[in-house]
Amino acid sequence: IALSYGAVPVLLLMSETLVAFASVLWLPSGRMLPPIHDRPWRARSVADFWGNRWNLWFSDWSRYAIFQRLRFRPVFALVLAFAVSGLLHEWVINVPLYFVTGRVLFGTIMSYFLIQAVGVLVERRFKSHPACMIVFTWLVVVAPVPLVINEGLLRTMHLWPEAGEVVQVNIDRERDSIFTQGLSDVLDHAKTEMAGGSKLGINTTIPFCGMTGERHKRAWLSLIAAMSARQ
Repeated sequence: IALSYGAVPVLLLMSETLVAFASVLWLPSGRMLPPIHDRPWRARSVADFWGNRWNLWFSDWSRYAIFQRLRFRPVFALVLAFAVSGLLHEWVINVPLYFVTGRVLFGTIMSYFLIQAVGVLVERRFKSHPACMIVFTWLVVVAPVPLVINEGLLRTMHLWPEAGEVVQVNIDRERDSIFTQGLSDVLDHAKTEMAGGSKLGINTTIPFCGMTGERHKRAWLSLIAAMSARQ
């Protein structure tokens, strides 16, 4: 949790740096990319933070694609905009995390953005108390940060501490370490049962000099001996 809170300024710096780099690459077109953030630390409300301060690219898009089309249903448009943002973050953070590590964190990021939608609706009660609104804003935006800056995002930012071996999903070390396990393996390694698999074009019927346990007689099964005689 402490790592999630500490990663907030790192995330801000990384996003600003990436946009600055993209702006330099965009210069030959004769146009400038708009800034992605506008001093988010100066936000005076939850709505101000998400609408005018943080990730202006998405907020501009949501105004055109969602709010403008649902202008007669503003509450629904608000919840939908945050839900779409949560869904996109789930797709690019929690889904890859599941496939790489097997960790199931689905719904955490969506919960964070739905909390923001509720915060925008609730903060209207504090309009006559600007100081209380600012405190409320940072409680809503920052307090649940571990839900969105979770293991998946921390791994993406290379901030997740690797304790020992990385967990891999659907890995069978014994199975995946076997390159050939067919007829040739039975002949060369004295298996007592018929084995299946692909030989991958590797001839293992010739014993290798210097390998322990090679070049000794084996009791072959009659079926294997018959199959070998036909080749």
